[in-house]
Amino acid sequence: MNSLVSPLRLFIPSPLFNTKKMAVFRDWADACPYVGLYDRYIVDKFGGVHSFYKTYFPQVDIVSPSRLAELQDQLRLLLTQLPHEIAQTQHLFTCNGDYGPLLEQFAAVPSDPLVESFRERKAKRLFQKMVKRKLVRIETHTVLTVAPQSRIKQTEWFLRIGGRESVEIERRRISKAQFDSAVASLQAAESVFAEIMKKASARFVPLDAREIADYFFRLWNPGLAVEEAMKVNYDYERMPFVDSWMLQEVTVHKDMIQIGDYYHGLVSMVGLPLETRPRDMEKLTVGLPFRDVRVSLIVRKTEKTKEMEKLRKRIDWADQRMRLGLNLIDMLYKPHENRRESGIQNIEAWMQIEEAQNLLKDIRSGEDDLLQVQLTVHFWHKQKEEVKKRAKILLNRFGDLSRAKGWIEQSSLLPVLMSELPAVYAPLTRPLLVRGRMAADLIPLCRGLESDEKPIHLFGNTTGGLVPLDLEDKRNEGASMLYISGVKGSGKSALAQIIVLRHLRPDSWLIILDKGNSYDRLVELSGGTTIRLDMATPKCFNPFEVYTQRNSKGELIEPSDHELIKVVNCLEILATSQRGEPLRIEEKNILESLTRQTFSNAIKNRATYVTLDDFARQMAYRADAQFLAESLKAFVDGRYKRWFNGTTQVHWKTKVIHFDFEYISKDKDLAAALIPMAVLFVSDIILSHPHVFKMLVFGEMWQHVSNPATANLIIEAFKTYRKKRCAIIGESQAILDLVDNPAVAKAVIQNVDTWILFPQGSEHHIEFAVKELELTKGQRDLLTHLRSCSRVHPDGEVELWREAFYLRGRGPESLSGVIRAEIEPEEYWLTTTTPADFPAWDAARKAFPEEMNQALESLSAKYPLGVREEKPKSPFRSNLQQSFYETKS
Repeated sequence: MNSLVSPLRLFIPSPLFNTKKMAVFRDWADACPYVGLYDRYIVDKFGGVHSFYKTYFPQVDIVSPSRLAELQDQLRLLLTQLPHEIAQTQHLFTCNGDYGPLLEQFAAVPSDPLVESFRERKAKRLFQKMVKRKLVRIETHTVLTVAPQSRIKQTEWFLRIGGRESVEIERRRISKAQFDSAVASLQAAESVFAEIMKKASARFVPLDAREIADYFFRLWNPGLAVEEAMKVNYDYERMPFVDSWMLQEVTVHKDMIQIGDYYHGLVSMVGLPLETRPRDMEKLTVGLPFRDVRVSLIVRKTEKTKEMEKLRKRIDWADQRMRLGLNLIDMLYKPHENRRESGIQNIEAWMQIEEAQNLLKDIRSGEDDLLQVQLTVHFWHKQKEEVKKRAKILLNRFGDLSRAKGWIEQSSLLPVLMSELPAVYAPLTRPLLVRGRMAADLIPLCRGLESDEKPIHLFGNTTGGLVPLDLEDKRNEGASMLYISGVKGSGKSALAQIIVLRHLRPDSWLIILDKGNSYDRLVELSGGTTIRLDMATPKCFNPFEVYTQRNSKGELIEPSDHELIKVVNCLEILATSQRGEPLRIEEKNILESLTRQTFSNAIKNRATYVTLDDFARQMAYRADAQFLAESLKAFVDGRYKRWFNGTTQVHWKTKVIHFDFEYISKDKDLAAALIPMAVLFVSDIILSHPHVFKMLVFGEMWQHVSNPATANLIIEAFKTYRKKRCAIIGESQAILDLVDNPAVAKAVIQNVDTWILFPQGSEHHIEFAVKELELTKGQRDLLTHLRSCSRVHPDGEVELWREAFYLRGRGPESLSGVIRAEIEPEEYWLTTTTPADFPAWDAARKAFPEEMNQALESLSAKYPLGVREEKPKSPFRSNLQQSFYETKS
């Protein structure tokens, strides 16, 4: 009869007689090792008190080798230098594709009513994608544990189960005083934990009671949380912790556990790798070809003297084993005086001896420590065969980890699962002794490119997850400064418009300075005004009317000093544009005096507005104003009269204003007067509303750098406008374009905290970006290996995205990696600048002249990837237009 005690008996009293290989229902509460959740601390049935933290480590795939080595040193300190009261640290990697709370938050963000449908449509498609298990969410957590003091026993059971001696941990209850003492120890250790994490450029956030319950609920109930969109129902004051997530029946099979509709499997590491490097754990985390997996690494300290004695015994045992083997060789073949030079020797024994000797050397010198670890991989799926398939894949991945050995848990599945659950201080059923450096290498760090900002806008990432972006993130002073660059056709303009679309709120303002019609459809959709400054169609900008107000009867109100100064500044711009030199102080005084007198006469006459003709009459009465009459002649009754002398057509009655400077720039004299006045107008809008969220967009910024007025606006905007609650978005083909104006380049590079870089073109442009942004070699590799995708799946799902390098923040705590600018079909047609799409757009607008949303929906249904993907056989324009009229009818 086998004398081995089944580990299952420690957790569940099994019946005396049981048919082999039969699925058995178990009461999950009997096996569950949790007592309860008090405040934010978990207490288990072994007396352990646990504190749960969500961790954010640096992106290991982009840091420099030296920085990666420093990170691993700090992680080793995390495992060895925490206070001695911390009996265990547990490091969790969870990949389950569950974005339910984030998507609910994204859908609940208030948007402008005219563009709200775009957010609703995007949220609905993301929810559908999540239900189909096509999203990948990665989280990393750390659990600190304080265990009660108890006597240590060494038993044969643990020797045989674990392969090595292990400390037996008994089930026990703790008193209120012991709990308070454990909480005090955890709070004291948290300060040390924070210091070590800070040195590693990492950070952590303690989870409260509801967040912990939500984590367990979504971990053990993926069908309810993801597919049924259920939320955790946890009343801390009245409900036991286990009842908040223990909701479905549990059935124990031969090699897996069934919870609800999902089958759960477990693979443990039973043999150490020969050697490890910092990024080796990616093979078992982000490198896996499937999601719905949780990796758990439990680390415990060991007693130095006892472990050194064990190592000496191991050396003696291996030496005796080798001697026996060589003695047998001597008897059968021929003697060998030098065992090392023998052609036949026990390689495994020699490796064990050398490893143990190196460990002894490091422990004596203090260079390293010996730790006890247990590494397990927990995975789940709805189909049994898929669970078995994934178990075999994990075995191969363990082999890829420097020949480590994995083991598919079958008869010992339940006890191993109970010992590796989050926040449990149970006996380790698969303990292994490792160096501190190896234990640090085994910590699962990589969590993909994700952030915890408010999800105003959502990018995709390369691992299948989502990256939130909030231009008003309060934790980052420079969060509102965004710069997008990329070669022609890379999608920079489309991305800028989509980010603006997501941030448009009912009370927000949007000002766009551009040269071209890229933003026309967005402005029209949002009910804005496009001021296209073209010589063929003059638009009057009357400074006397723009900056003044009227009473209820429509009569002019006397302007305030602030308003008067703005009018005088506009008149000064007109005067200096023709002279080519600034006004002297006495000339400015004359200009201000004439302006006051003009307004005074108009108010006396109860006029509704003032024009340049009124101002010219006042100039005629003064001999010292002759210089003004000559400077303003072209604007009063000359070739530019229709632009400045009359009722104004430039106003800020709408909250979305788009200035197009493309055509006006060809007339240098008019541009010298009109562009600075438009810049002054924009600056006034921003400075006059400091408490309202505003967005200022510079389309094709390289075209604005050469103009002194717009260049000064760029400098001022990137330096100071963030204090006025204004987000600045600049887009250009390359960062190198800014060098034409060194002052602009300096202001932008020093103040922008968020960079989105599409393909940069030539090597010269890439090297300039790498130098100015201080990118590492890993970041440069990401920038030069960007991809794109444009296809329609057989089930009708549209996949349209382009990758870009993303850098947000400064210093070692910055967030960087590759994002995917995902575009929905309706958003594509709203932002497209591809010439081949214009005939289709014109035909759609003729079919739906009053409903732009219907035109967008029709185009997205017929051409989800754009017209360039389709090739109609018949003449394009006529057939396309006819199809839209048929759709409308």
